[in-house]
Amino acid sequence: MSKIIVLDPGHGGSSPGSVGNGLVEKEVVLDFALRLRDKFAAYECEIILTRTDDRRVSLSERVNIANRNNADYFISLHCNGAASSSANGYEDYIYTSPFQSTIGYRDILHRHVAAVWVNAGRANRGKKRANFYVLRETSMPAILLENGFLTNARDAELLKNPDFTEELLMAIVEGTVEALDIPRKPAAPVQELFRVQAGAFSTRERAERQVERLKEAGFDAFIINLDAICPK
Repeated sequence: MSKIIVLDPGHGGSSPGSVGNGLVEKEVVLDFALRLRDKFAAYECEIILTRTDDRRVSLSERVNIANRNNADYFISLHCNGAASSSANGYEDYIYTSPFQSTIGYRDILHRHVAAVWVNAGRANRGKKRANFYVLRETSMPAILLENGFLTNARDAELLKNPDFTEELLMAIVEGTVEALDIPRKPAAPVQELFRVQAGAFSTRERAERQVERLKEAGFDAFIINLDAICPK
């Protein structure tokens, strides 16, 4: 049975979240969620988003979406903000009294995602716990990712960089599929096509009559001059 993952882009609508350096949290994380949905399509899992556009969704409804769909994992996507513009980097949160599986899943996901930020010269702010509603009330393992500080110029610059965000989103996917042991979908078989020749003629007139007969019978038909293609 394929795993069900709920992606929860934070904020939305009248709740913008953090704002800084030309970025708005609700917009950044929605873009992340939509792109992650496309990337997870290569794996044996079902992806559900708590919102797919710029609207406000209550915390209780976000949790209800995950609980009523019996999700296997809940990933809440956020970006950070701080009064000090020097605060930077990545951190993630799980509930204060988490399932044992939540701890294991977070350890794997943190390893993948934090590495992207550290490789870009930003801080790994660590693995944290908090009594956040979406972590407390979900009935499955849940994590909240804080990807960078919009109030930090360098973090914001990275989040505007498509190469960086591509690497970041792939890290989220790779960490998740490793944690939940989700296999990649088998490659689609290559379709072979076979063309049937319905005669060879010494004159074009005879060839054209054969094409007409075939088309009248409902077949796709056309003339190929073999001498023109492969001259003797």
